[in-house]
Amino acid sequence: MADPRIKELNDQSNTWLIVSIVGFWLGFGFVTGPLSWLKANSIRRNYRSMGMQPSGTSTAAMIIGMVSSLVYVFAVLAVVMMFTLFAGAVAAGA
Repeated sequence: MADPRIKELNDQSNTWLIVSIVGFWLGFGFVTGPLSWLKANSIRRNYRSMGMQPSGTSTAAMIIGMVSSLVYVFAVLAVVMMFTLFAGAVAAGA
């Protein structure tokens, strides 16, 4: 009989994979990205503490969380840079 902890970790992996994908596509990646990254990393740590290889879904949730977080960081930086350039152009023209 399989260890019930493995089923729980698999369920958590699936949940955070879904959360990370849905959050990314619906525009909530700035919240769900870091959360899924941290939770998937924790799940992977739990797999390793049990002497097992982490599941593919936990790895996928972690990678999607990383990508989602980075996309939103770069988007915020791009917006800040555009506003800074615009303010500089307005100040130079005045």
